[in-house]
Amino acid sequence: MRDVLLGLLPGTLLACGLFGFGLLLQLTVAVTVAVVSEALVLRLQQRPVLTTLRDLSAVVSAGLLALCLGPLVPLWCVAVGAAFAILVVKQLFGGLGRNLFNPAMGAYVFLLLVFPAELVFWPTAVGMDAITAATPLAYMQDGLGGMATTAELFAAPDYARLEAYRFVWLSLAWLAGGVWLLWRRTITWHIPLAMLGGLFLAASVLYLYDDMRYPAPWFQLLMGGSLLGAFFVATDPVSSPASPRGRLLYGLLIGVLVCGIRSFGNYADGVALAVLMMNAVVPLLDAWARPRVLGT
Repeated sequence: MRDVLLGLLPGTLLACGLFGFGLLLQLTVAVTVAVVSEALVLRLQQRPVLTTLRDLSAVVSAGLLALCLGPLVPLWCVAVGAAFAILVVKQLFGGLGRNLFNPAMGAYVFLLLVFPAELVFWPTAVGMDAITAATPLAYMQDGLGGMATTAELFAAPDYARLEAYRFVWLSLAWLAGGVWLLWRRTITWHIPLAMLGGLFLAASVLYLYDDMRYPAPWFQLLMGGSLLGAFFVATDPVSSPASPRGRLLYGLLIGVLVCGIRSFGNYADGVALAVLMMNAVVPLLDAWARPRVLGT
């Protein structure tokens, strides 16, 4: 967990520089609420509080949730999400090692369904007359829904192109943190490579079919939470398969689902939904990919 927090550091610092240091306040609120919620449950269960909190799993879940929400989400919404991640998604399933779903993504989808208006906008980089803006994925989805073509949307106003550049740099920061995790052997290569490969292949098929309707594969990879999800979310050791073969199929299907949700669904990004759907399938993947016992 400490390695994961260190891997998140480059992207977090860059996000503060790009979107404002209000993100630090949100991280503080999310981590505080998550740790207090976990301590409360542990006390009620008469389990050792400090010993369990030292695993830093609550801090990682809260940090991922705050980074996914965006710096304009109200603090009360961040607090509700952090409490839901720990109390409902994690502890109601039995705590660390027993939760079926990723706590951060479960809380994110909960907030997305209950408070959708609070999660829409991000701060823009252009002028004081345009304080908020949609993410590049939301901008693309809205434009395509309005019968515009990808060529017309890529020839967008300067502010939209500037937003895209900012998300490119942020994605590269998540990639740097992911490489750190791979170097430290905190995660294996199977899920990130399979997820990004599945997203790239699915996006390439759609792009070759109709490049005026579906954006290029590089756009799918670098915009939104693709790289953050591939290295820091989908690789959660509790809610992902145990075997290498299961991890490859798990990551591949997440990438395909992300592309499908973005292209045909109602949500601009699809990482959280795809991860949760595949979390539910992990027991089946573990059963299917169980190694054969020697001699049988």
